[in-house]
Amino acid sequence: SVNPAGATDYCDIDRCIFEASNANNASGFSALSLWGQNTKVRRSLILTKTTYASGYIAYFYYGASAYNCVFASLNANLTVGIYNKYFSPAMQNCAVMNVASLFTGGATWTLTTNKTDAASPPSGFTAAAFSTATFANISDGTHDFRTVTGSALINTGTVDAVNAPADVTGQAWVVGTD
Repeated sequence: SVNPAGATDYCDIDRCIFEASNANNASGFSALSLWGQNTKVRRSLILTKTTYASGYIAYFYYGASAYNCVFASLNANLTVGIYNKYFSPAMQNCAVMNVASLFTGGATWTLTTNKTDAASPPSGFTAAAFSTATFANISDGTHDFRTVTGSALINTGTVDAVNAPADVTGQAWVVGTD
């Protein structure tokens, strides 16, 4: 859980992997909890291994935002992927995968060029398969979330010189943002 102390404090989480290993926690379990309107996660991979559909991949409180991230559930198609509450967070160039619905909790997101496999994505999201057509390997234990040739995530994002001036390896974007 990332929870800055004051309204002007912030935390910038960049190029990280969060993997929740407890596969059997059914109630409100998540891989990452973020608090604060100046807190953001970017160019990161956030995975949960819960086997219960009632778990979450992440919690966002008080306007914490996400840029160029992959949020995925490895072992269960979650009823809801992300719990969000208070203020209006931003989500840009993110993929939220293996979920039936994207959000719950009441905060209204500012959504830009995101992808999901959810059946009825909101405005700001378009379809991408949670499969090896998108990522190298989505199997728990051997997973590899690098995009593959032809992936719906390649060069489809909004260019953002502030939050993702380069990819996770430090290479500048050539055509567009993944």
